[in-house]
Amino acid sequence: MIRKIGIVLQVIGWVCLVIIIVSGFSGVVQQYVSASKTLESLSDIIVYGPIGIGLGLFMTMRGGKGKKVKNGPLVIGKLMSVQETGTYVNYQEEFKLTFQFTTQDGQQITAKERRVISAVEGAQYQPGMEFPIRYNPKKPRDFMIDFKANENSITPAFEQSAGITEQAKNGPLVVGRVVSVKPTTDADMDGKKIYEVSIQFTTQAGRAVIAVSRQAVSPADLPRLQNPDMALPLRYDPNNPQDIMIDNHADPEEVRKAMNKYAVAAGLTTQEAVDIRDNGVQATGVVIQSKPSGNVVNGASEMVLTIRVTRPDNTGTYDVTTTKNVMQSAIPFTTPGSMVHVFYMPDNEQNVVVTFHA
Repeated sequence: MIRKIGIVLQVIGWVCLVIIIVSGFSGVVQQYVSASKTLESLSDIIVYGPIGIGLGLFMTMRGGKGKKVKNGPLVIGKLMSVQETGTYVNYQEEFKLTFQFTTQDGQQITAKERRVISAVEGAQYQPGMEFPIRYNPKKPRDFMIDFKANENSITPAFEQSAGITEQAKNGPLVVGRVVSVKPTTDADMDGKKIYEVSIQFTTQAGRAVIAVSRQAVSPADLPRLQNPDMALPLRYDPNNPQDIMIDNHADPEEVRKAMNKYAVAAGLTTQEAVDIRDNGVQATGVVIQSKPSGNVVNGASEMVLTIRVTRPDNTGTYDVTTTKNVMQSAIPFTTPGSMVHVFYMPDNEQNVVVTFHA
């Protein structure tokens, strides 16, 4: 908007000067001046023309500066301090905010801005909180808080701020178990709060690791993340396994293989069961009876299930009893009447693998 006003002022200023030049300071100018209601003399044209051009140029440059910031790179900045300025605007206090952020080319920047903050908004501006920030690449201290940044643009910036390296992004995929979820004081990102998620996993070399990942989590996803059964796909730097990245966009087949490997290592299933799941006949089944055996394996309850299986070739049904280690979150899927997937080898229908409808 400022840029557009500046351009208009420039046009008005140049028109005034063109009038002077074309008229040659002749009687035509005098006639134009006498007919004008806004410019009362030739001196007005001479004075106001350059002023209009100068003011227009200034506002155009200011508008251009704002545009460069608004369209600049997005990073995550940390609020370092909040200072009172003693100034009030509409009975609301103005503060000087000091931010630190790292540009995309690695420069460490400390920059300040003045902002009017209401009493209600005060809790949203506390030292240590993080905000999405855009900056002018040529003058990084020219910046703005971008409250309208969406998740697609925030995610790469958040990864950079969280210190996620290329080695972790391109590292091996494994599955880890969530150990704890702790809230941080960082500002919300696109309606999501920032949490520190501790995850326990085993590297491909067999090393047990507990590492922490900072995640933006929506209120709807938080209960799932806090589930004690929760297992997540993650990547890590083989040379520094503490450097991890939760990979929610990994290839589904790659995730399935990693999940199977995790389940076998945790004693939740067997390699034979994995092979039947991968290579066996798939059928449908319904739970006829279920009861716990009393055994617990890594937080999973061993359930004795009686399943009525319907063969996929419509040659009839048969009943089979099997045991399955079931996480607490999946117990509701074992109640009588629940539909399940059943896998078995053609030459042994009694040795089945059961999976639940999600």
